[in-house]
Amino acid sequence: KKISDPKVRQAIAWAIDRDGLVGEGHGKGLLHGRGQPINSPIAVQFWAYDENAGTNYTYDPDKAEAILDELGYVDKDGDGYREDPDGNEWVLNMEYPVGNPIREKSAPLIVDYLDKVGIKVDLRQPKDMSVYVDGLTKDNTDWDLYLIGWNLGSADPDPLGLWGTKDAYNFSRWNNPKSDELLYKAVTAPEAFDQGFRTEVYQEWQKLFSEDLPAFLLYAQNSIWAYNDRIQNVQILPQTMYRDSHTWWVND
Repeated sequence: KKISDPKVRQAIAWAIDRDGLVGEGHGKGLLHGRGQPINSPIAVQFWAYDENAGTNYTYDPDKAEAILDELGYVDKDGDGYREDPDGNEWVLNMEYPVGNPIREKSAPLIVDYLDKVGIKVDLRQPKDMSVYVDGLTKDNTDWDLYLIGWNLGSADPDPLGLWGTKDAYNFSRWNNPKSDELLYKAVTAPEAFDQGFRTEVYQEWQKLFSEDLPAFLLYAQNSIWAYNDRIQNVQILPQTMYRDSHTWWVND
């Protein structure tokens, strides 16, 4: 409930420097530039991905502060942190799992970004993934913020498995009837056989996602592939270089 207002979630998004996390343009950051911020839960390699369909939350702490001020989240006791509109202490509990070094390093950086706009975060000790997923599955209401990563399939852009109201992996429990309407519309025959139709539906859905913001997507990490240039006929796909490997040959 502490971040049930989409505008609060939007403020949090404006407060986080995703380019800084990636290291875009200067080779620093957690990914050393080997990745990119993404604005949609549809993988960038898919025809359905539209980076312009929704809001691009660039790093804008001034905008984050302005939104929070307008909503009534202001520092009333002078301790440097914002209280909620009723004047109560406003502390967001943040959880994250062990096992992924980049994710583990992301957590304290995100806390620092939010601290700069006056949002106080209680960063909990990281949990083992099995315990962590159990908490997500059982809807631990003590969690306000959490980190998790996904590997998306390469066959079809349909996001229903993660964002449909009835889907188990919808850990944020996003329940927006308009979202479900669009997601099922995009996979219902006969219209769904038309890729142009599906593209338009997914554009509308991506815009809705970026406004409601059930999750703030940080980045997509690049997979690094390498091969000797003596190997000929390598045809690289967005998700793999192993396409028609039976047709490769070595040029001596």
